[in-house]
Amino acid sequence: MRRWVVDASPIILLATIGYADLLALTADSLLIPEAVSNEVRDTEKDDPARTWLEEHSRWVESTSPVVSEVAAWDLGQGESNVLSYALQSAGWTVVVDDAAARRCAQAFDIPVIGTLGILVLAKKQGHLDMVRPVIQSLVRSGMHVNGAVIRQVLRMADEA
Repeated sequence: MRRWVVDASPIILLATIGYADLLALTADSLLIPEAVSNEVRDTEKDDPARTWLEEHSRWVESTSPVVSEVAAWDLGQGESNVLSYALQSAGWTVVVDDAAARRCAQAFDIPVIGTLGILVLAKKQGHLDMVRPVIQSLVRSGMHVNGAVIRQVLRMADEA
């Protein structure tokens, strides 16, 4: 059973190019902490991520305060809430792109996947035909990712 607790970056990136629904399509359960929702909603009224979140508000939940072990990592509020929830709730995978947040997840043995990992999974599940054009759209829309990571993801998606 795949259960995602999602940070703002994957929502913003995927919504910007019209692929945010992949978050729900690739998971059995989806949770967006209220702190993440607030971060996404703190955008322009017509922002695609804000619009997507308003249409999918059923996944937004108020979560417990950030635990001290996660707070010590000095991450953003959204990342901290995502990681705290997963740390306190077994069986959840964090969906984060931030490198420091990913290191924190690994330090606490919290399963982690990023936006590009969601794309690979979506292809394997039959929700995407090709990952490469979606990655190209993400990069054009502002995603910062190095070429080595893109090559690795394309290999994982059998598109190398």
